[in-house]
Amino acid sequence: MNRRGSALLVSLVVLVALAILGVAALELADRRMEAGRREMARVRIQAVGRSALARAIARLIPDSALSLAPGEVGQLDSTVPLPGMVIVDSLTRLSFSLFQVSGTAWLTRPGGALEARDATRELIELIELQVAETVAVVTPGPLRVEGTAQVSGIDLAVATIPSCSTAARPGSAASVPATARVWVDSSSGAGMTGAPVLVLDSSISAGFLDRLPPSPLPVLAGAAVHSPFGGRLAPGPSFLGSSCDPSDALNWGDPASSAALCAAYRPIIR
Repeated sequence: MNRRGSALLVSLVVLVALAILGVAALELADRRMEAGRREMARVRIQAVGRSALARAIARLIPDSALSLAPGEVGQLDSTVPLPGMVIVDSLTRLSFSLFQVSGTAWLTRPGGALEARDATRELIELIELQVAETVAVVTPGPLRVEGTAQVSGIDLAVATIPSCSTAARPGSAASVPATARVWVDSSSGAGMTGAPVLVLDSSISAGFLDRLPPSPLPVLAGAAVHSPFGGRLAPGPSFLGSSCDPSDALNWGDPASSAALCAAYRPIIR
């Protein structure tokens, strides 16, 4: 009886161990299948989003798009954009659409922000715009455009576009330079409040990112120095106190400038 009992006990232990291993194997297989489904969904969302956005941008920007002239004022969510608002509106819609289709697929996974930047580069290249000597910040709030504006308050991100023009293309008019002031108003309930938008800024000062209002969405910094004939796209610096934060993996600077706050630089338009 003792031998039978011992053998039975050993058999039970082996069966329990096999059952535990089987459950663990099934759980691992299920997780791998779920990861595979998520990756397939990410690729599908990415492809569909880029295709749809490319078609939308192609319709949004005609060859005769004009730049915003000083004194022209309007909301980007207007059904009839003012002449010259097409350029800024397209950048805003691009950023908003990119985050809409990639929020859960990219930004929640390691390296997702870098993938999002690469996708941003590809999408901006589709626009065929030339935005010279500017940097960009992605932050929540509606985007407003006004030729002459004085803005104050820590919840307003003030920016200046020194020159913004459409790229000259065969059969189109020559590029028209313009000067405009763009800002994000986080307190307004109109427009795209709560959604990230692209804000052009010619000079991000120390502590600029620290003054941005809190957001449920990631706040990314970036530069939009782009020319379809050989430009570059890189994020602007984030700060730790009054100096560049070297621990920020997404913190890039401009190696072309000896006074760059952040020496590390990885261009995404080469």
